[in-house]
Amino acid sequence: MRTVKPYIKIDTTKNNGIDNKDKLSKKPQPAKNLRKLKSLFKLLMFGLFIWGIVVLILQESKNQELRKETDASNEKVDKNSIPLNKTVNKTENNELNNPDYLIKEGYRYYLNKRYGQALKSLSRAIELDSLASRAYYNRALVYDEMKTYDLAINDYKMAVSLDTNNSRAFNNLGVIYFNKKNLDSALLCFSLAIEIDPEYATAYNNRGRVYTEKGEYELALQDHDKAIQINPQYSFAYNNKALVYNKMKKYDVAIENCNKALSIRPKFSRAYNNRGFAYLNKNQIEMAINDFEKAIQLDSRDPEPHFNLGLAKFYSGNLELALKYFSKAIELKFDYAEAYLFRSRVNEVLGRKNEAREDYNKYLQLILELDK
Repeated sequence: MRTVKPYIKIDTTKNNGIDNKDKLSKKPQPAKNLRKLKSLFKLLMFGLFIWGIVVLILQESKNQELRKETDASNEKVDKNSIPLNKTVNKTENNELNNPDYLIKEGYRYYLNKRYGQALKSLSRAIELDSLASRAYYNRALVYDEMKTYDLAINDYKMAVSLDTNNSRAFNNLGVIYFNKKNLDSALLCFSLAIEIDPEYATAYNNRGRVYTEKGEYELALQDHDKAIQINPQYSFAYNNKALVYNKMKKYDVAIENCNKALSIRPKFSRAYNNRGFAYLNKNQIEMAINDFEKAIQLDSRDPEPHFNLGLAKFYSGNLELALKYFSKAIELKFDYAEAYLFRSRVNEVLGRKNEAREDYNKYLQLILELDK
């Protein structure tokens, strides 16, 4: 759902067309008379005038890059914000007392991952205009990226209280609730986003994920199909349909949807992982291993394909490699209960009783914490 997710990167290494090499191969000769000095002076002033124009053009090019919007195609979260319509000239206004300027400045800092400066600008904008919904929304985006979710929740709530038609704020709020396992609140937020914007494909996709977690698979499929109807190239919706079909044990249909997702987005690690899971349950171990390895190659920080590859190695009898991948999954996600359970089984088969007991106790501890 919240897809991590593409960022705007400012390229500071572009060639600006200026050759900085010293092209003089010998010392210049001194001027012979005043007329020559005047000519040289005029030439120098003309050169400075041309250089000034070049500098302005280059600066405007840089500002154009700062106006780029965030990508709204991420599975997990849709983080579009207010477009930056123009570059504000600092000499025109006292920017420290101009909320509109500060909101735009804060958003530019956010795009460039300068979160401390973004918070400073947006908080100042809120001090000056406590009813500026855009400032609360953009500051929530910053808190969201910084993983200070309680602060993000507060600002998203303020944003929707001031602008009840902000469907993206409801969507992003729903994502945080989903990740906090508060499925009912997440469901409400996504439903409100859809009520505001019935063509909001991301909200349908995200609500489908909530229905999947609640075990309401038919409702989940309806939402994912609606997302695809709105956006036929929505690879995340196809992948999430595959997840539903895997849970329904309809592995062939799951593979079909993974294939569709990969035809749209060939480097989609989660689609490889979901397809590998379907192959594993069809007992096509080698094909499953290939998909899990591809998923890890594309995203080595995702614990799930490591765990699934451990399962494939476990079922194929390669216990040492199974142990390796279960351990890697735990390294990436310290509270991965299933990984502790299966590592305990491997250790038990290998005769490592103490390690098996420790892992099983950790598994029980995590399960009890989830039930609270």
